[in-house]
Amino acid sequence: MKSETKIREKTRKVVQYIKLKKLFSGDNEFSKIHPELVDVWKKKFYQMIRYSSERTFPIVEEFLTVHFDKISSREIQKSEKQIPILICAIKNDIEKITHFMEHYRKLGIREFLFVDNMSTDGTFEYLVQQPDTIVYQCQNPFTADRKIAWMNRLIAEVGDNFWFLMVDSDEFVTYIDCDKYSIDELVNKCKQKGYKRLGSVMLDMYSKGPLFISDVKKNFIDEFKYMDKDTYKVTNENIGIKVKGGPRKRIFGTEMKLSKYALFYFESDDIVPSAHYLIPHEKGYNVPLCIGLLHYKFINQSDYIKVIEAVETGMHSNNSEEYKTYFEGIKDNKTLSFYSEEHSILYTQDSLKKVDVIVSIFE
Repeated sequence: MKSETKIREKTRKVVQYIKLKKLFSGDNEFSKIHPELVDVWKKKFYQMIRYSSERTFPIVEEFLTVHFDKISSREIQKSEKQIPILICAIKNDIEKITHFMEHYRKLGIREFLFVDNMSTDGTFEYLVQQPDTIVYQCQNPFTADRKIAWMNRLIAEVGDNFWFLMVDSDEFVTYIDCDKYSIDELVNKCKQKGYKRLGSVMLDMYSKGPLFISDVKKNFIDEFKYMDKDTYKVTNENIGIKVKGGPRKRIFGTEMKLSKYALFYFESDDIVPSAHYLIPHEKGYNVPLCIGLLHYKFINQSDYIKVIEAVETGMHSNNSEEYKTYFEGIKDNKTLSFYSEEHSILYTQDSLKKVDVIVSIFE
């Protein structure tokens, strides 16, 4: 019985390899722009098949066919290989983007690459004015798989053997002693210890009041300054570090993956198959969970509108089941809050040490 299963699995993968080869040999956007990279990225997507990623073909089809309009005239600066290049997909986040840019520049990021998914609120206009930013515009409607394809396309524009910081526009990287050590010093420490990736955990940020009620005229960072300290569960699985829990588990009962590998060194055998892990998985084994992603997802009405849009379109994973849970939990309880006297702490550099799953790489 086991031998029959192995034969079926081997046959399935052979069929997938043939399909992938056919896709890459066809006439497509990526092959026209980067003919020199076709074989490179075909091998990377072979890796996804080898690791049995079910999402391979929706991602590869978008990767090959999506049209990016490069809006910026400047070129990617590749001289500082130790400083990560930040990559991000964004749409309509004008209320956060100025704080986002300020935060990452302070950490030491010098190069930003964005895919703007047809923003209409001023986000696009803001980004194209930034001197350290390259903006690509994409008209395809957002889905979770398309976003992953876009991130791989941004990486392809840079090339292998660079450090990247892959974040969403509502995620602000922090780590213990980040007020003392810049992002290039963090990378240098990774190199000293032989790490090609660092584990990250999303820390949902909230106020003492209800969700989605922040006044846009106020600084949401000053208002949404609390996080959970002790509600996370870490497991080591075949894909690497997995973290679940947090305030969304406490309030909504959701079992969302909170773990990511936001900071990584991208090599010839690497590919991004998900927002939460990379291939090969093995490079994520035995690395510490050092990065907190301050996650400003439940801030104001703009964020609530995104929840409604996700519910209506099913654009996120599993037909947006996560967002349906949020919508159902909030619609009948407008005073719903994440704050807990037992589990919440005020975010500071010192209090980050109290988050029971985060460790320091500098100790």
